Amino acid sequence: YTLEELENLPPPEWLVDRVMVNNGLVLLWAGSDNYKTFVAIDLAMCVAAGVAWHGHEVKAGPVVYVAAEDETGVAMRMIGWRRTKGRDLSRPDVTLLRDGFTMASPDADKLVRSIQALPTKPRLVVIDTVARTFGGGNEDKTSDMNAFVLGMDKIRRETGATVMVVHHTGRNTEQERGNVALRGACDTIFTVKRNGKDKIKL
Repeated sequence: YTLEELENLPPPEWLVDRVMVNNGLVLLWAGSDNYKTFVAIDLAMCVAAGVAWHGHEVKAGPVVYVAAEDETGVAMRMIGWRRTKGRDLSRPDVTLLRDGFTMASPDADKLVRSIQALPTKPRLVVIDTVARTFGGGNEDKTSDMNAFVLGMDKIRRETGATVMVVHHTGRNTEQERGNVALRGACDTIFTVKRNGKDKIKL
C-alpha cells in the first residue's frame, strides 16, 4: 500500500466489540482450573447465537470449534450453555470438529479444507488447545512457534475468520507457556482467573 492507500483503508471491524477484531488472531490463556475452556465456549456460543458477550456486542456468524483436548467435555458444556444461557435464543450456528491435527505442519491445510467444505464460512475458529495441536515441536523454540503461528495465519487468510487459540500457563503462572512469538503475532490477548470458589475474572 502507498501512504495514501493506507490512509483510505476502512477501520477494522469488531467481531466482539472492543475485544477482538474480525479476521484477527486471538490468544486466550489461563492456568488449569481457571475455566478457560468455559470462557472460550461461552464466547463462541455468543457469536454463533448472535448475543452480546458480557456486555460486548458481537457480529453474529457461524463458529467452528476444534476440540483437540477434551471433546466430550466441550460437547457437554455446549449442551449446558444451550439449555441455560441459550434456552430462549435461536440455535447457535456452531460446528464441533473432533479430529486431531497439527497446526505446525501441512495438517493446517486439512483443517482449511474441512472448514471450506461447510455450507457457510465461519466468523470464528477456536483451537482448543495449543498443546494438543502443536505436534512434536518445542513450544519454547522460536522457529517451532513461528510454524504454529503460520498455521493460524493460513486458517485466517483462507477462511476469513478470526482465529482464537486456547493456551495453558507454564511454570510462570502469570504468563502463557512457550515462546513469545505467539504473543507477538496476536491482535488480542486475554486471560481468565478464578476469583473465589465459583467466580471468574476476565
